[in-house]
Amino acid sequence: CGVTHMILAAVRLDLAEAYRCNPFLFLSAPVIFFLVGYSEYRFVKTGSYAIGTLKYLVWAELVLAIAFGVIRNFIGV
Repeated sequence: CGVTHMILAAVRLDLAEAYRCNPFLFLSAPVIFFLVGYSEYRFVKTGSYAIGTLKYLVWAELVLAIAFGVIRNFIGV
């Protein structure tokens, strides 16, 4: 699986190989970590998982993931 190979390459600090295995996840991982971290921080601080205006970033991430999947699998990029 590309995700597993990407994670193993990243652990070995072979970032070029990690990018080659799954470019979308490699580039969006910092955004995903931020969203999860912010959500957990907000829950601890307020008792709510609501992320307010960051929901647009979540939707953008989802749309980009679907677009990447379609382009990669059907067009062959």
